[in-house]
Amino acid sequence: MKKVVRNILFISAIIVVVTIIFLVFYFKSSTHLTSEELQFLSTNAVIYTQKTCGHCINQFALLNAELKYHNINEDFQQYFKIFDCSLSQGNMNTCFNNVDPSKNILGTPTWEIHGHKYPGYLTISGLKDLIKKES
Repeated sequence: MKKVVRNILFISAIIVVVTIIFLVFYFKSSTHLTSEELQFLSTNAVIYTQKTCGHCINQFALLNAELKYHNINEDFQQYFKIFDCSLSQGNMNTCFNNVDPSKNILGTPTWEIHGHKYPGYLTISGLKDLIKKES
């Protein structure tokens, strides 16, 4: 009986260790964008924003953190294609009509990739999902 209990405990310990190792690698790989993912966004995405938009400010903080993580010393405004809707005196309709009225962008931040629009703040996992969908 003691042998069976010892074997069960040993197998359980191995399962726990393997699970912990898997989770560490899984979460470590998904907590940051890869260099290739950053390059994809830099090349293919346009971000519509406003300076006074809280979600836009948070999105920029996330993008800046990703650039710093990858030791990219460029400002996010130089690295990414950003259209600042604040430049049209806060009038969203004027802002987006000046770009292209057919875009029908209703709020900021909005990501546009290959003509598809994705409104709202995107987390790292949201950006990863978006990149998988669009690449």
